[in-house]
Amino acid sequence: MVDTITTTGNVDITGDLQVSGVSIFTNDVSFNDGNMNIDTANKFDTIVIRKQIFDDVGTTNVINLTELQCWVNGNNLLGDNHDTLITMFLNWDTKEIGEPIADGQTGEILYASNIHYTDLTDMAHNSYLTSNAIIINNIPLTTTKDIQSIVFYNRVVRSSQSFLDRAIDLTIEFYDSRNDPEYISNKKSYIRWVSCI
Repeated sequence: MVDTITTTGNVDITGDLQVSGVSIFTNDVSFNDGNMNIDTANKFDTIVIRKQIFDDVGTTNVINLTELQCWVNGNNLLGDNHDTLITMFLNWDTKEIGEPIADGQTGEILYASNIHYTDLTDMAHNSYLTSNAIIINNIPLTTTKDIQSIVFYNRVVRSSQSFLDRAIDLTIEFYDSRNDPEYISNKKSYIRWVSCI
């Protein structure tokens, strides 16, 4: 393994060259076949829906949503991969796993993973005392430029839904966990939509 290579003139390489985590500074690069493929597309494998501020006193952390869809190449990326996604409520500040609540009438647990069921008959509902975000991991790696639409259902589907302002101050963020495993940076793989409802 070599830390630094300094050269003047031509360098001939036979076979494959793999370089990662390196910056190359040059005024001129040429290739014998004239082809160079550099993938600069922003990619994501994680979606985060969150409230901007965690407040364990009031109900401002409430996330009470019906469904999120992410359409790529005519397919709902979340619905099609529902069984392999890893979805949970999270306290965004501490990264501690949060808790869902139970429906007040039926007792059913309203898990975070309900947000990518495709039948629009259930919802994801957090305990505002423990979390202010939903994180959806293990999404097949996708370029953000291939997103055709984001569909966000926020309608009431259960009579027990009492929090009506469920989308105020929500942010939807897209992360590439390979480059940002802590989901804290402002890298190119980070895109934000802010709800204006």
